[in-house]
Amino acid sequence: MLGRLRKISKKIFYPVAKLIGSLGIKPNLITLLGLLVASIGGLLLIFKFPIMAAFCFLASGVLDLLDGLVARIYGKKTKFGGTLDAVVDRYEEFIMVVASAIGRYVSWPIATFAVFSMIAPSYVRARAESTGGMKKCDVGFLERPEKLLFVALATIGLIFYPMALDVAFVLIIVLGQITVVQRLAATFNFEKSRVNKVARKVLRRNKTGVINKKGGLRVSLDKKQLHDVSLE
Repeated sequence: MLGRLRKISKKIFYPVAKLIGSLGIKPNLITLLGLLVASIGGLLLIFKFPIMAAFCFLASGVLDLLDGLVARIYGKKTKFGGTLDAVVDRYEEFIMVVASAIGRYVSWPIATFAVFSMIAPSYVRARAESTGGMKKCDVGFLERPEKLLFVALATIGLIFYPMALDVAFVLIIVLGQITVVQRLAATFNFEKSRVNKVARKVLRRNKTGVINKKGGLRVSLDKKQLHDVSLE
């Protein structure tokens, strides 16, 4: 949903990232600093300092943006760095929700469902891009910027409306589950299109197969044929 805003943010923070990288600060250090800031924000929320907590949550989001920018600008992208960044993101989300529950801003049942709905879309994406073979599965309503923005704004909103975080987490629960379905559907369609491509190659090569009424292919091929064509 906020993909365009993220692109604009990258342009805004590009000079900052360039300056940080020129000082020799490594992307992984920025990632861990973001976790520290989010942890401080969680403690501030527990001890009833919502404005300061919201500032920390937003700052952790900025640091999450900067670590990736620094890595790309200075050619320091690594598989470990990408994995660390994804894991830290999940820890930060966990901290925000659990701190809200410990501080008694939301009930534990809502907090439990909110944590699951934050993590589930990310898990589906990871599986789709590894097991499912997709290059990028970032479809859906709920991504990292949305989660962070909802929580930060609701934390500020506590001053005016005591149930602001309840509203934010219910919204995250609903959008999170919709995003899971969207990403599963995208993975299914990707696999279906890939199988159809293989089938069409076999049809062109061996002239064996028919096109059904719905436009789909029904091709007779053994495992070896499928393996040989899929490698092309």
